[in-house]
Formats: sequence, C-alpha cells, structure tokens
Amino acid sequence: MKNNSDSIIKIKKPSEINLSSIIQDSAKKTFLMTAANAGSGVTSSSLSLAEELSKIAAGSVLIIDTSISKDNLTTMLGKETALGLTDIETNQETINIVDYLYKFNNFYLMPCGRNSRKIQETINKDINKILKTLSSKFRFIILDGDAIYGNVNAIDLASKVDGVILVVQAEETRWEVAQAAQKRLKQAGADIIGCVFNDRKYYTPSWIYNKL
Repeated sequence: MKNNSDSIIKIKKPSEINLSSIIQDSAKKTFLMTAANAGSGVTSSSLSLAEELSKIAAGSVLIIDTSISKDNLTTMLGKETALGLTDIETNQETINIVDYLYKFNNFYLMPCGRNSRKIQETINKDINKILKTLSSKFRFIILDGDAIYGNVNAIDLASKVDGVILVVQAEETRWEVAQAAQKRLKQAGADIIGCVFNDRKYYTPSWIYNKL
C-alpha cells in the first residue's frame, strides 16, 4: 500500500454536499457518484465526500476510479501505470487487495488500472466479487464514475452498488437533462439516495440558506 498524502491535488468542497451525515447513519456501504454530463464535478465531489466521511466514519473510506475519461482521477494522480481496479485477478481464491491501494489524506484510493479498456469487462464480470471483498475492509466505498451520457459504465454500475449520488452542475446542467438521467438510473435499478449541487451560486447570502 503506497502513501500519496503529499499529492498536489487539492480537495475542493462542492457548494452542497451534506450527504455525509445521511450516509453515516445508513447501512449502505457502496456508492456510485455520477452525473448527467461530463464536466459536472463528479471527481471533486467524490473526493470531498470521502474527506467528510473519513472524519466521521467508524472505519476506513475508499474511492475507486471507474472513469475512463482522459482527465480521470488516475490521471490526475499520475497513476496511469499503477496497479488498480482492472488489474485485480478475481479467479484467485483470495484477493491481495493491498497491492491496489494508495493512501491519500485520510482515506484510500484505487486507480482505474493499467488497462482502462478492460473496465467494462471488469464491471460486468468481476465488480460484485471485488466490492464484496472490499466491503469487509472498508466502511464506505465511493465509485468515482463517468457521466451517464458519456458511456454505459455508470448505468451498468448503478445496480451493483447500494446507492447512487447524482452530481448536478449548478446553472449548467439543464433540469430536463438531470431528470432524464435520474430516470435512466432508476430504470437500471439504481437506488438514488441524493444529489450534489456543485458550484452553486448564492443570490441570497449562504448563511440564510443554511437556516432554511
């Protein structure tokens, strides 16, 4: 297990991410973060949620990069050649999961893996076994996913996790598009537990919103 606590990535807190207290009191363990469109801030929201949960959870928190976009979390960390999700051999009796983890701040990261093209095969064939193994070691697991209208990975993952969190880019994501994305997720069998409104602008002072 490698330590990346000195990484140059700075975690930015989205405007609204008050799901941590709800998740903490839930029996759910695995969550997919996704959005309708690319560029909505899914990765920053995943990092922020992991940071918040790591402060209050009675157990460790893990982010798994399931995105194949060119600017995914794996690339941001410079871990394109590091072992990760798509490199895990599930045909073995036991999975030595430590080889695929990196410590980052107060939580852990699992890169996408050396062969991102294999992600669809991993999702279809191996992800259930991988998540089961990881769930015995981590209190919460966050899957940092691609946008729904980017590729089919997010839809395929939606029914394989305990809950889905939809990230909406404030004043950028059209409401009709967000509703359509929510409908697609539900049709895929997803349990949508909430939304994150990223980069929200307050036209009324934020302290007033906090009292509403």
